[in-house]
Amino acid sequence: MQNGGNDWQTLLRQADEKVVPLAYNPAQMVASMAIRKYKVVANIWGRGTGKTTSLGDTIRQVQQSMPRAVGAFVSPSYQFFLTRIIPSLVQGLEMQGLFQNLHYFIGRRPPASWKWPLPYQPPHKFEHFIQFYNGMGIHLVSQDVPGDGRGLNLDFVLTDESALIDKAKLDETVMPALRGSKGEVFAKSPFFGLQTHHTSMPLTSKGQWLFDLETQQLASPDTIKVILANALINRHNLMPGYLEERKKTTLPWMYESEYMNVRPAQTENGFYALLHEHKHGYGGNFNYTHLNRIGQSMDSRADSDCDPAKPLNLGVDWGSVINSLAVCQQHPDELRALKSMFVLGENQETQDDLADQFLRYYTHHTNKIAFMHYDRTGNVGTGNTRETRAVQFANRLRKAGWRVQPMSRGGKNPEHERKRLIWERLLGETDGRLPKFRINTINARDLFISMQNARVKRGGTFGEIRKDKSGETGRNKTRQHATDLSDAVDMVAFDLFSQKVR
Repeated sequence: MQNGGNDWQTLLRQADEKVVPLAYNPAQMVASMAIRKYKVVANIWGRGTGKTTSLGDTIRQVQQSMPRAVGAFVSPSYQFFLTRIIPSLVQGLEMQGLFQNLHYFIGRRPPASWKWPLPYQPPHKFEHFIQFYNGMGIHLVSQDVPGDGRGLNLDFVLTDESALIDKAKLDETVMPALRGSKGEVFAKSPFFGLQTHHTSMPLTSKGQWLFDLETQQLASPDTIKVILANALINRHNLMPGYLEERKKTTLPWMYESEYMNVRPAQTENGFYALLHEHKHGYGGNFNYTHLNRIGQSMDSRADSDCDPAKPLNLGVDWGSVINSLAVCQQHPDELRALKSMFVLGENQETQDDLADQFLRYYTHHTNKIAFMHYDRTGNVGTGNTRETRAVQFANRLRKAGWRVQPMSRGGKNPEHERKRLIWERLLGETDGRLPKFRINTINARDLFISMQNARVKRGGTFGEIRKDKSGETGRNKTRQHATDLSDAVDMVAFDLFSQKVR
């Protein structure tokens, strides 16, 4: 688009010339029509099905139908808005012919010379607000800010990454505000009072409320519509061979859930049987002093659950297919799993890349002490140097100014049954000698899924309990959801608490 100065109408005409007509797949067509008929629409679609296009379509229709209306876009955290949701939203709106800084502004007012109307109930500050050219606006509401969304008067509500939304918080803070900003004006609009939810298949219990909507749909078929679709319906828009490659390189259960949109089976006889998302998980805890630009790279300064003055406990699991890292920190009466990281051999990444990923993220961590926990694989050579894996990893951190204390057990690896017993005591919170275990379900989501889906099996001469590691085989681009990351955090728990649990 050429520079048209401050003449908004000129810029608008130039933008209209860039618009390309869209061809919707069947799921997108159904969703586009459903929001005109139903008050609650939930799109539970596999990856690659076209959720970004559908979200853009929803906002365009609402914007055109209700000038000067006010809605809320709810996310688990502003971190999600800044780093994931907003960049995707901008792309989805461009597909609809709506361009940022021309048809709408995010986080700031439009130029006064453009003379755009304001919503009937405008915000006091535009920092967390999207303003459209016809006066329609959307509040960006974050669930990690207590009470965010209270006191508003809303005409519609949107959520994205809905499987990560805390439904109790949504009902407590946002839904009571869905009472209209100027009801007499919008009463006849089919979008007045609309709720739409866009998500891939929920993989954890936090997304159970979306499955509950399926049940509620049976009782309220004229009000609620749940639309299920998988990536096959959008195959014509995907790269040739995309789904075949994903199937080859993804854990079978993950491929079925993430792409084919099959509801994951309940994990029975789990290795971490007492792990519960609502009890042990928490949703982010971000410090927005250091997180304020759309699309910016994250670092640990934005993590308010991480004390920069305390050392870190690093659980490392090495391998040729994946190198995994679980970053933990000890607090009074609490062990926190702050973040999980990994690199894949399939992407030509090595353990040095994992070390560099850690160094970038924690470059501003003031206490440069790291206790490194690993199993006996850390005591073998890397094949390209005379150093062991653990020494090579530690030296890379030391060169960046970190003091690394290796905590290797040496010899045989810990027995699976001993590790399982430690986790039973930690998660059950029945042993006063042990702290509580808490996990950041946003920054360490891959670790949580790895633990949640770890199963047990019987093995050995006497049929002893072992972690089922059958997912750690072959070429796998979602290997982070196999048991490797859970093995990494196992070593942290074992080193810290094995002497107390016998």
